[in-house]
Amino acid sequence: MKKNTKQRIGFLLQKSRKEQKLTQADIAEFCGLSVEAVSNIERGVNYPSFDNFVSICEKLGCSCGEILNDAVESHKTKERLSLETKAIGVIHSLSENDLKIIVKMLSALKA
Repeated sequence: MKKNTKQRIGFLLQKSRKEQKLTQADIAEFCGLSVEAVSNIERGVNYPSFDNFVSICEKLGCSCGEILNDAVESHKTKERLSLETKAIGVIHSLSENDLKIIVKMLSALKA
């Protein structure tokens, strides 16, 4: 069954949260939401408000653009989304010098 955009956003937020080893309670506390509200967002029951979406992404260390872009790229498999989310998490933790090296390596792979 193909997920709708609301479900894909929820899936991506949940995946990122789990990779950061955060709980729904951690997100809820940071954003001033209930755990139930975070659960509803992650399950695709509700969209987060724009302000909550920005806060959730801030806590997860990802950009809103990354989540939205991935959510609308429906051709990606779950495995592809998972790998990209993991890669983004690693990238966020790198020093600027390490990031420059990685960009050169990725550019060489793409060529």
